[in-house]
Order: sequence, then C-alpha cells, then structure tokens
Amino acid sequence: MPIIKHEIDPLADTVITLHNPGAPFALWKESLDGLADDEDLSDVEEDTKSAVPSVNEMMTKHSILEYEYEMKESTIRSSDGGSEATAAPIADNGVPASSAVLDSESTVEGEMGNEVQYFVSSRHLMLVSPWFRRRFTSDTFSESKPSALDGRYHYSASDWDEEALLILLNIIHLRTRKVPASISLEMFAKIAVIADYYELEDEQALDRNVKDWTANIWANSYFPKIYCRDLVLWICISRIFCLREQFEQATAVAIKASWGWIQDLGLPIHEGITSEIDRARCQAIEQVIAKLHQLAERYSDIGYSCPKFKHHSPQCGACLYGTLMKYMKRWGYLTPRPEAPFVGMRFYNVCNKIRRIQNPQWWHTSRQAHHHYSSSEAFMLHPCKLGSEIDTIVQDAQAEIKGLKLKDIHVNHSQ
Repeated sequence: MPIIKHEIDPLADTVITLHNPGAPFALWKESLDGLADDEDLSDVEEDTKSAVPSVNEMMTKHSILEYEYEMKESTIRSSDGGSEATAAPIADNGVPASSAVLDSESTVEGEMGNEVQYFVSSRHLMLVSPWFRRRFTSDTFSESKPSALDGRYHYSASDWDEEALLILLNIIHLRTRKVPASISLEMFAKIAVIADYYELEDEQALDRNVKDWTANIWANSYFPKIYCRDLVLWICISRIFCLREQFEQATAVAIKASWGWIQDLGLPIHEGITSEIDRARCQAIEQVIAKLHQLAERYSDIGYSCPKFKHHSPQCGACLYGTLMKYMKRWGYLTPRPEAPFVGMRFYNVCNKIRRIQNPQWWHTSRQAHHHYSSSEAFMLHPCKLGSEIDTIVQDAQAEIKGLKLKDIHVNHSQ
C-alpha cells in the first residue's frame, strides 16, 4: 500500500507515522446475546414503546449520518480541484516539493507499506498533550531526539482511524476550517479513544467541537434505550469527554438492560465502570426478587389482614399467596433462588415478566357474617389484586436505579 501524507503544519518539525490505519474498531460480540433471557425488551416505562427504535433502526440512522459525512467530504475534495491523491508530492525528507501543496491534502508515494504520515508541530502537541510533553522533554524516550536523517522528531502510532487522527490533529493545530461540524457516533468514539490515549480529554481546545458534535448527534439520532454497541460507545465517549448527562443516562440504561458484565469492546471504559454497572444491575434484580419473597411471606402469615375486607383475610391471603407462589415457581425464583451475578437476567425483563402476572379472581358475599347464607345475598368480586403490589415493587426498584456519576469515577492513565 502507498504511504499517504497529511501536511498539518507546513513548517512541521514532527512526523507521526500511523501503521495499520483503519484496524477493526470496537467489535460487538453478537454470540454473547445468547446468554440473555428470551423475554422481549419492552421497557417498563410508559413512553418507551413509542420512543425506542429497534437496534436496526438506530444502526441505520448512524450509518446514514456517517455516509452523508463521507459524501460531503468527497464533494469538498472534488471542489478543491481533485482527490487527495492529486496533491503535489512531498519529498523524501518531508519538505513540500512546491509551494502549491494544499494544506492537509494527501499525497501518494511508492509502495512502501500501509502507512499514513502526519506532518505536525511539536509545540502544538506539547501545549495540549501531557503524553507528548513527556516524550519530547524526557531523555528516557528515544523519540525525544530529532532524527539525524531529516532533523525531525518521529513518533509511531498504530490501529487508529486515519480520519479520526486527522480531525484531532487539525483541532490541535487550530485548523478549524478543516474540522467537520458534525460527525457520526462511530467517528466520535474513534476520536475519543485517541484523545484518551494522548490525554487530551480535559483540554479546552476540544470543548467547542465536543459540544457541537454531541448536540448534533443528540438531535439527529436516537439515544439507545437498550443494551447495544451504540450504548457502549456513548459510555466511552461521555466518560472521556466528561459529558455528565450522557454518562449518567447511558450507564442507567446499561444497568437496566444488560444481562451481565457489559462488553467494553476493547475501549478505554475501565473496569471500575463496568463492575459498578454490573453491581448496580445485580442490586436492582435482587431487590425485586427479595420484595417478591417478602410479599409471599406477608400473604402466608397467619396474621395477614386483608386491607379491604378484614373478615375475609384468610381467603384473601390464601388466594394471593397461592397465585404468587405458582408464578414464582414458573419464573424460577423459588428453589434454588437466583443469586448474583444473575447471568443472563436483565432488570427490564424481570420487571416485564412479573408485571404480566394474572390476578386471581374470587367472589364473596357482602355480608359481614356469612354463616347464614341466603340465596338472595349478593356476591362481589374481591378487590385485592397482585398486580397493584407488583407495580409498587417495580416502581420502587426503578426509582432506586440511578446512572453512575462521573465525579465518582477515578481513572489513572497507565504510563
């Protein structure tokens, strides 16, 4: 493959060589979906069915956005006078062969491997990146010395997305006209991963672009309401760029909709986040199951008192207890009782399942004392329902679930 060269700074004193550009990114393991229970993912909240698209719909919309962005970029390149490969060549020493070289246009040289080179300024890199600052100023790194061949500093990178790194370097070098106003969620995640690696996530230079990209994606695509790849991308992006609202919302969905330890997709999400999500998921499921057992114990107690007709307490307790126990046995919540880590169990599905319980129906006389039965006496449907008790259990459990707070997450960069 030919070497592609991007001239970010015409007076560049540094060359970043990207090896293996466009490596597979954040691969989702579909086979793990088989671990989940087979209940549908209808949200237990009232407005979710109408508001939540399918995974295919979400993926399609993101794909369209990315396609439109790529087409827009192609149009811009064409209007500038040709494709990237038509830019004037750069000599072997990296110096522009003529003053006609277009900024940041790509140049193809001979077949020298699958590489991309970025010609940049060390001062710009050091201003925004502690990672680069350490390597430029510390004698412990071989890259801190310029090459004897061309007098430039040389750094290697691998597996990054070519376009994502180019966008990030254009931002660092204040080339705002070269930075797209909108990007896809996929590209946003790729940029975030690179920014995290070079420790740029707190840099003010990125703030405006991050806010614009976030607002654009937020307005033009669905925020995931199910556990899927896009949700994991949001967790990664919001953690790296300190997007508090998005981080809390994404982790709350993960707690409710995941069925075990979430996939990190090889992204810098960090184990502390994934473990806390799973801990909260297990806690929420345990709360629901524990409340069901407590409800069964209340109905089975000899002292149970019917809240509607106290004189029918024995019959009321027996009907509700028997029905609840049958359903709990069907759900597998009795013996053995499910325990953490609840592999394959989603909070959403647990709630949906128990809300489908059918209320037992039985009739009784309206008399206070009915041992003298008369055929003229009226019978009435007993008003106590399991459904209302189940709804309370679900609502209480939902209210307890909160997304994670960024201020509680502490991440140390490995040097």
